[in-house]
Amino acid sequence: MKIASTKFLAAIFLFTFVAAPLRAQTNRAISQGVPGSAHSLQVVVDPRVELLSLIFRLAGNPEYNMPRVESYADDAEKQFGKFRDHAVVKLARNLHDTRGVSYDAIPSLAIHLSDAESLMLRVPIQPWPEALGRWTAPDVTNFLAAARMFVKDSSFQEFIEQHRPLYQITVARMQTLLDKEAHIEWFDAYFGQRPQASFTVALELLNGGGCYGPHFRDADGHEELYCILGVWQTDKQGLPVFTRDMLPTVVHEFCHSYVNPLIENHRTEFSAAGDALFERVAGKMRSQAYDNGYTLLCESLVRACVVRYVRQYEGEEAAGRAIQAEIRNGFLWMPEMSDLLGDYEAHRDRYPTLEDFTPRLVAFFAEMAKKQADLAGKQPKIVSMIPANGAQDVDPGLTAIQVVFDRPMAGKSWALVGGGDHCPEAGKDAHYDAQRKVWTVPVKLKPDWSYEFMLNSENYEGFRSDEGVPLEPVSVTFKTASQKGTGQIKSSPVRIDSTGIHVGGKNPADNDKSSLGELAIAALALLIPLAPFMMVIAVIAIVFYFRHRRNKMMHETMRALIEKGVPITPELVESLKIKKNAPTALKSDPRPHNDIRLGLILVGVGAGVVIVAGKLGWIVLFVGAAYLAVGLFERNNSSNQPPQPPQPPAQ
Repeated sequence: MKIASTKFLAAIFLFTFVAAPLRAQTNRAISQGVPGSAHSLQVVVDPRVELLSLIFRLAGNPEYNMPRVESYADDAEKQFGKFRDHAVVKLARNLHDTRGVSYDAIPSLAIHLSDAESLMLRVPIQPWPEALGRWTAPDVTNFLAAARMFVKDSSFQEFIEQHRPLYQITVARMQTLLDKEAHIEWFDAYFGQRPQASFTVALELLNGGGCYGPHFRDADGHEELYCILGVWQTDKQGLPVFTRDMLPTVVHEFCHSYVNPLIENHRTEFSAAGDALFERVAGKMRSQAYDNGYTLLCESLVRACVVRYVRQYEGEEAAGRAIQAEIRNGFLWMPEMSDLLGDYEAHRDRYPTLEDFTPRLVAFFAEMAKKQADLAGKQPKIVSMIPANGAQDVDPGLTAIQVVFDRPMAGKSWALVGGGDHCPEAGKDAHYDAQRKVWTVPVKLKPDWSYEFMLNSENYEGFRSDEGVPLEPVSVTFKTASQKGTGQIKSSPVRIDSTGIHVGGKNPADNDKSSLGELAIAALALLIPLAPFMMVIAVIAIVFYFRHRRNKMMHETMRALIEKGVPITPELVESLKIKKNAPTALKSDPRPHNDIRLGLILVGVGAGVVIVAGKLGWIVLFVGAAYLAVGLFERNNSSNQPPQPPQPPAQ
């Protein structure tokens, strides 16, 4: 099965429009002989498939509710919409809910029916066909009985006849494409001969991108291999169109008829590896409606075969693109698997059919399961987020989203995936911290608003570890509070050290530093009130220090004169002293006047600071007072000494 995607050339084309019952089908055949090919390819619109698709569409199955041919879907709704409570539709809902009847189970039953009117099984109920695994015999019996009533009650056959022109255009367009791209012989050459097999492309106009690959085998061994191809492209007139890039999907669906029986025949040997691989990529598999290891194995081998087909007919570059597409789909082992099939192709003498290659396939999947288990241990994981994923009261004032990983991530590589009003408005300067474990992106949030986005996605895997292993996609949702300043805190510190990753709280290693800091704060609290008085004392001490130093220098000068034999006269001693009343040119210490002036300035400045800035100004004010006091003290000292006449300079 594939939800919508080289070349495909047919050996013999039988262009067929199937009208109502198969026994009354209308054929228009175009045949081309290709040497060595014994198969036929039919292109049809099959009423059996249309009928069952329509019933499960009415039942609400989402995979049958994505039509692209709008006029056809509108006509179907107009004629059949009122039958949503019909007995067969109710049975379909119940089968979906209780037995998982959906996707390929529907066309699988359709191709086992004789026609779209009598709805008789083409095979006996006993033994029950393996291809109808999700159905049971009682389910089918009851369902078909109700479906016959639906065909009659809803005038289904009339609907088919009314849309014959649309079917003819649809089939003709697909046939034209296949007419140019012929390689049906590849299947026998690659997988081994199936001489009694026929190929049918059944176009399904209600399926949209849903495509399936069922097959039917009768009691005589005749096989019908099907590609149920949804229609997902239309032209300006709303009519179906088919392009070359759809052909790998055709090959894909036909490959299922070869691969699925091979995996089923060796299910016991494959099962452990399939389950292990599925566990590794369960999210991506389930998003494609693959819900177990068996389906994963079938899809893996089918897709690898398509890659080899593309390589053979379109070249290495196209095959490389196909491999990358499958990796994005979750089939991480596709490069190695393509190489393995290359070995199969190179040794066909040893492996005549793919069935003969089964032991190598079993060993390969076991090896891949082990490898993927090892890689899972290297996959990055999210330790925490700000805001927390799922939070319902985030502060709209939050300015950044932070994501903390359990290991270093690849630098300058990330993928926040989202869009629309409910994706946060992110800034451009997203970055990792120095250790590349914390990723921060600036954001602007709105109050009372829900947000959702992805970290990585199916197609974008920017978040990768240093070893190149991508983060498994993570869906993130949160809701902001009604106003700023409420809800969760705006930010929390993130710290990474040898003990681990810490979001918020104190660093245990900082306990000693915190204690010392608290002691220092307590000491400052005691000293600050004493600071003004200590400053006054300090200024006075400095003044007296310099006075002492001046006297000491005078005494040292006199001692040096005595040692040199210079007579010490009273006049010489008096000349070494500072004359308070001497002319300015002879004064070496005009400080009393300067101290008074500086003190007055500082007192004024301090008073102003006290008025404007508060307590800090008192320090300046007290320092000014100290200078003023010293200046007045020295001035008084000077005024108590008798004036001395100026002495002439020594000759």
